[in-house]
Amino acid sequence: MQRNLDNEIDFAITQLEMLTTRGAPIHNDFISETNQLMHNWYLLKTEEIIKEKSYITLQIGIPNLAQLKKDIKQLQEQSSKIVNSFLQDKSLWWHLTPFNQSDPYSGHRFTDPFEKAIRLAAGQLALIIEKYKYLSIQEGDHEIWREYDSSGNHHAPNARPIYPYQIDWSEKMKTLIKEYEALRTKSYPIIESINKLKLEKSRNEATDLWNKA
Repeated sequence: MQRNLDNEIDFAITQLEMLTTRGAPIHNDFISETNQLMHNWYLLKTEEIIKEKSYITLQIGIPNLAQLKKDIKQLQEQSSKIVNSFLQDKSLWWHLTPFNQSDPYSGHRFTDPFEKAIRLAAGQLALIIEKYKYLSIQEGDHEIWREYDSSGNHHAPNARPIYPYQIDWSEKMKTLIKEYEALRTKSYPIIESINKLKLEKSRNEATDLWNKA
């Protein structure tokens, strides 16, 4: 009995679409959770820094500290926009382009690209605390919240702000990303099957054309 490759392809695509559909709400929930994390983190991290670097805090005085508080509040109000600017990157989310996975995950943990995006969002705090001299942007300083260049040794003059340490995720974020990774793992054999079926169909059609010529 001759195989109906079109039916097999359609069936496999339906299976894949079921997985990508399940990925969408995880995507949205993860970004929402990250927004809440960052909103709180901006203030908590600032409070930690003003205590750790008390010698600076004592020098800048109450008026500057009051302005710093206002700046942090404004940053918190922008947290959703900031998080979205980094976490809406399509290359992070396989379900958006399942057949075009250049794989930003290759060679490292699945969560690494997400962690970097979150650290970039966190790095926006640097633009504020640098103004109050809690951080320096001078090359070679002990602590600098800027991306390294491609060599991994230097910070370019226009390097993006980034928090240089790992950030603790909420338990819900950890659960969501595990669910998302599990869906992606299930998608692999389905995508591979679809590609093989399409290739077989293409070769059959080429053979038919040859035979008719």
